[in-house]
Amino acid sequence: MNQSPAPVEAPQPLLRHRDAIAIIVGIVIGAGIFKTPSMVAGVTGDAGWLTVAWILGAVVSLAGALCYAKGEDFFRRGVDASVSMTLDVLPRLVAAFLLAGFVEVLMPRDLIRKWIGDKSGLKGVLIASLAGALTPGGPIASFPLIAALYKLGADFGPLVAYLTAWELIAVQRMVVWEIPFMGTRFVLFRVMVSLVLPVLAGMIARALATHFGGFVRMKESS
Repeated sequence: MNQSPAPVEAPQPLLRHRDAIAIIVGIVIGAGIFKTPSMVAGVTGDAGWLTVAWILGAVVSLAGALCYAKGEDFFRRGVDASVSMTLDVLPRLVAAFLLAGFVEVLMPRDLIRKWIGDKSGLKGVLIASLAGALTPGGPIASFPLIAALYKLGADFGPLVAYLTAWELIAVQRMVVWEIPFMGTRFVLFRVMVSLVLPVLAGMIARALATHFGGFVRMKESS
């Protein structure tokens, strides 16, 4: 007669949470210190971005260590959530970068500098404010577009005005969200209060850039 196998006891945790965190963070940071600094520095090309990369790596390592310290199941769920979010956002990022690339290639550089360049004056700030208010979509679309315009010679003032108008008085956001929830009267009152802010922010940004100077522009593609 066959005997049933003896029950296997589940492994008992021998490390405390802080022990597991210290081991994982030490391995990741140690490997980074001894193996990858030159590679990271070569990819980033700038001390500031190198520091940002190190900070992000430390945050990711700490988050992973906290999940693993709570149990393997928590760690796997965290990885699954990260993969799912990446697959969800990646197509939008690809589309946004394609949009930015097409804008950079198709838009005439001289026209951009004339409309929203450093010599465009108040007219450039007003044009950028209007464009920001009319631009649909979220930050995945707006910021690559701003980066493309920046490379084409757009000035700080109009770019700040564009982003401020996009944040405060975007028509799409008002129609889809604000009016249905808050009503037309509230939205009109808020827009009246906020209408001058993009222009004011753009003029202040231009004055600061002109006064302090030393702003390093992105390298323009040949």
